[in-house]
Amino acid sequence: MSPPREGANTSHVRSLRAALVRVWSPKGLAEHVAREWPGHATGEAAVLYWRVRLLTLALVWIGIAIVGASLIAWFAGYRTILAAVAFDGGGSILMATIAVLHAFRLWMLFKIGGWSRRKGGSVRRAEQPLKFWLWAAASSGILAALVCLAGLVLWTLISALSGRSV
Repeated sequence: MSPPREGANTSHVRSLRAALVRVWSPKGLAEHVAREWPGHATGEAAVLYWRVRLLTLALVWIGIAIVGASLIAWFAGYRTILAAVAFDGGGSILMATIAVLHAFRLWMLFKIGGWSRRKGGSVRRAEQPLKFWLWAAASSGILAALVCLAGLVLWTLISALSGRSV
């Protein structure tokens, strides 16, 4: 077998770097969104959403790792307060990041004034106002439930750290 070529390796790095630059910078993605959804600086809003999504992705993986490690420790027989605190800490990180991401989705729905279908085509608020407001109300309810769950898990973590049981 021949060793891998340097050119193939650098082309993957270049394409990954170009994709990250396109997502992180306002150019490229912002222009694409602005073409589909003209007006109200929607391109910059989409870039902000994807930046938040990239940052929360890292926090979600950290939360999953903490919850997974605490579950492994719990099932291995280390049933201590530290395992419970780690589980609550990871759970609160997960719930808070999901709530933040959902809040940005709801913000994008109102900022753009519509949504895109999976198979292409955009739907404006003016075209289907009932569906828009149902979607916004459902998203708001989900966001409220996520915030309440994140608060509950955080409250359990604080009470476990203070030594009181829930």
